[in-house]
Amino acid sequence: MSNALPFPIHFFRDMLFKMGWPRSRGLIRKQFFVDASIVDFTVEMILKNALALAVAKPSRAMQVFAEDFDRDWSRESPANILDEFLMPEVAAFRASNAPWADFWKPYRLLPEGKLASDGMTVSWNLVTDERQLTQIAAVHSTLTALGLVYPADAKRAFARDRAENEPKVERAIRAGLAVDAENILAPVEGLANEWDGLLCDYEAEFGKLPPTPAEVELYFHHATGA
Repeated sequence: MSNALPFPIHFFRDMLFKMGWPRSRGLIRKQFFVDASIVDFTVEMILKNALALAVAKPSRAMQVFAEDFDRDWSRESPANILDEFLMPEVAAFRASNAPWADFWKPYRLLPEGKLASDGMTVSWNLVTDERQLTQIAAVHSTLTALGLVYPADAKRAFARDRAENEPKVERAIRAGLAVDAENILAPVEGLANEWDGLLCDYEAEFGKLPPTPAEVELYFHHATGA
């Protein structure tokens, strides 16, 4: 799988292409752009589903995590990465009592804040910039690790998010608005199954992910609930 893009980056680009982006404007010097709300939606889907997979299918999530980092895990412990870069942030976030759903919001990913606002567009070059794509993959791995280490907290976050969205969905339906209620209110297991299905499609195109290295499994088994 050395020639394949990491799964989250492949999904991000493929999803935008399937939705008809980018589009262009201008006759002489064409500018390619994408609706910012679509970028937000796609990024949030990636991050939320990464966390869901870690909660509901931890073995599969470990496999994705190990492949995304592309390290020689027999020589480099996951602790070298997670304890230095992830766990201090997680500890600070947990202490703040902020909503856990904030972890999968795009504004935690993008330095300038949440991209989307009504009618706003973003340059395709910005969206597909290598640094931006690398950041998406990095935060995807962070959310995966977060769900593996704190599954109970993550489950509560999903339950709270669903409870908060239910009345909003009901009001929207009563108002006659088109709402994807099944997706918005999907349980964590449903999100994980959908994400795993997309991962299987990726494997069908690029080859199976390697088995999870024993060092990665051992680290997460010891770290869970810490």
